Amino acid sequence: YDSGAWRATWAMDGGGALMNQGIHGIDLLQYLMGPVKAVSAVCRTMDRDIEVEDTAVATVEFASGAVGIIEATTCMNPGRDNRIEILGTKGHFTFTGDAITEWCIDGVATNTDAAVFEKDTAANPTAFSPSLHTLQFADFLEALTNGTKPLIDVYEGKRPVDVILSIYESSKSGQKVFLD
Repeated sequence: YDSGAWRATWAMDGGGALMNQGIHGIDLLQYLMGPVKAVSAVCRTMDRDIEVEDTAVATVEFASGAVGIIEATTCMNPGRDNRIEILGTKGHFTFTGDAITEWCIDGVATNTDAAVFEKDTAANPTAFSPSLHTLQFADFLEALTNGTKPLIDVYEGKRPVDVILSIYESSKSGQKVFLD
């Protein structure tokens, strides 16, 4: 945070653990679970000398009726990759970093080889490979070249930002916040 005066400020960074680290997991969560209907949240600055949150916890209600929990922190040592767990009556799966690491459908469980996590991007952000975005870049270039709509447009990119801003609003007001 000390590497730039803009870091961890509301005016220039827009938020903390949620806006910077958690946004990608929230984006994926909505892709998997559908739109968020409402959030109730608590955000705190617990360990860092910054003006934005370093810890956040939110309960989430999806339009489908499913419920979930979002947790984000920059206080964990060592850091961990994003983790999404989806639990249901027919099974569950765990998505860690950029891979499904465990799944169970109708009582048949499968665990993946932990060796796929040699790159620890939570503890070392430079280990993150931009190759994971290759398909998105190719789609964007295709849209520019042919004048078509990209698969991920500005409206899709705004969805996780709206959830995070609603989490901030809920934490500040102490009330549940409904998204449009």
